[in-house]
Amino acid sequence: MFNTSMEVKKFLPDYLESEYLYDLELAKNKLEEKDKKSYNKIFLKHEDLINNLENYTLNNLVYKAFIEIEKNESVKNNLISFNNKINCNIKYSLTSTISGRLIVSQGPNILTLPNRCRKIFNSKWSNNGKLLSVDFKNLEPRIVKKILGDNVAYDIYSEILDQLEFKSEIDRSLIKKAVISVMYGKTSPIEGISIERSSIILEKTKNYFNLESILEKAKNISNDEYRLNYFGRPIHNKNEESDHKIINNFIQSSAVDVALKYFYEITNSLKHLKVRPLFLIHDAIVFDVCNDDFKEFVNFVKKGYNDESLGYFPVEITNFTNGEKLSD
Repeated sequence: MFNTSMEVKKFLPDYLESEYLYDLELAKNKLEEKDKKSYNKIFLKHEDLINNLENYTLNNLVYKAFIEIEKNESVKNNLISFNNKINCNIKYSLTSTISGRLIVSQGPNILTLPNRCRKIFNSKWSNNGKLLSVDFKNLEPRIVKKILGDNVAYDIYSEILDQLEFKSEIDRSLIKKAVISVMYGKTSPIEGISIERSSIILEKTKNYFNLESILEKAKNISNDEYRLNYFGRPIHNKNEESDHKIINNFIQSSAVDVALKYFYEITNSLKHLKVRPLFLIHDAIVFDVCNDDFKEFVNFVKKGYNDESLGYFPVEITNFTNGEKLSD
């Protein structure tokens, strides 16, 4: 909006120039203040979500078995920290990383617990409950496409794969590696395939994501103080010169907001059910769901998330303790 100020100014008589520039600066400050207040509402909901996470329940027999057989000392120490009778509630920090990606600030670190150890947890309702993880599908790459206003396939990795002449000979997991490489600025060939095919896949992936346009949005510094993510959250990286880091901070920060906005919405919408929010694991939230309300919970979640700014995001449900996806 303000990039054309110099063009407008040259058509003004001298006696109006200072008044115009003053009004322009005033309007700019008002908009920036409005953006801050608008984001503050989002941030307060994030905090409310974190403050309303509930205590987890250990399956004591399984927990003891894991402690006895675990050989990795780091993993074992992490496991031991979960056996806390007084505080079995995990708290997260929203402000300890540049992008706002969550870290555990209090309690045992669920973010670093290996997936294989998740069997130590049990439902509050014992055999009459399940621990279910609700996870976004291709969240960060989907954010890029949506911010640019592009149409987005349900499965982004499969859509890129379909563009390859040799798609029948390539596993979908290699496309996921290519997407990560492109979005994180890695230039090394993809492991597991020839350099020639790796180059073709990486080029197709770069063309699929218009990161130059994302960089333009991500680079902009508000009021000479900080950059902003898509929703107006400050990103304190104004001295960062690496384009790929700037892009990644912008995408990751925006993705954090999408995820937490949805998790706040779902926890508040299902308060009337026997459904307990336990953990946040980046783009996923884990619920303890009583079997009595299992069907209603699943039906609600399968609708996905409709963000007022970016539109529809599909989500998936998996059994948290064994990783099995719930079938459609």
